Amino acid sequence: MLIDESAYADADLASQRNLVAALFRLENSRGAEVVREVVVALAEWLGEPEQEELRRSFLIWLREGFLKARLPNTSLPELNNLEEARIMLSEHVVDWTKQWKQEGLQ
Repeated sequence: MLIDESAYADADLASQRNLVAALFRLENSRGAEVVREVVVALAEWLGEPEQEELRRSFLIWLREGFLKARLPNTSLPELNNLEEARIMLSEHVVDWTKQWKQEGLQ
């Protein structure tokens, strides 16, 4: 069975506290602010020590799957935790926006 993740509004997904809604928000995101919001929420939700494996899996997917697909020509730093991912997103969002605009103009 396939699920149409784009059928869900971001506001509806944002009001839910679950990992599926977080994944859908990331996949549907059109800007870095939503991505940052989801990473902050994931860091909070997955903060317990027993969530370490799930936290690590999300971090790998975020960097290797999600960010590399969205930013194919961008060198991404190694990320050791979700807080580093949040900081990296906050620091680089302006640069990436400029890069996207330049690529669009070309």
